[in-house]
Amino acid sequence: MAVSKKTVPATAWKRLEKAALQKLGKHAAGRYAAELEPRVMPFATAFDSAPLLPPEYVQFVKALGYRWMSTGTSALAFLPPRWMLGLSQQMGEPGRKWETVRAEREAGTHAYEFVMFASRDIDDVNGFCFGLKTLPPVLFRMPWLRTLDLYWTTISPEEIERLRRALPDCKVGVS
Repeated sequence: MAVSKKTVPATAWKRLEKAALQKLGKHAAGRYAAELEPRVMPFATAFDSAPLLPPEYVQFVKALGYRWMSTGTSALAFLPPRWMLGLSQQMGEPGRKWETVRAEREAGTHAYEFVMFASRDIDDVNGFCFGLKTLPPVLFRMPWLRTLDLYWTTISPEEIERLRRALPDCKVGVS
């Protein structure tokens, strides 16, 4: 489905969801409650994900809520707030030992540089993150990623070019 630069992301999602429901049936898409509790919160100290979420994404979930879609073999879910925190807490950081990251999180001193906002496989903590300087290495650890639409980002042209070089098998671009 081609999406023009003028198409609002929420509108594009509604079109995609409608097509999925028509083709795959009523269990192909839905919405999570914003207050939905995660299965686990590994660390008692939560972090504020708001500074890591682009305003366009915040607007998207405000318009649509926390939507999910499944083909039966693959899925995509926009995570409710507490799920974002729980899954982000379970992720390591590129270039750092898990033991060090875990100790910081247990002490409540860890500075989070990214937040998982969407998932394709919650059980394996596979998904998509918004973040600061760790964005390219985090994306690089997702070998199944074949396209990266940077519509919701404010990444500079130089950073986009760096992503293209770091992800040679992935189509990196902006809508």
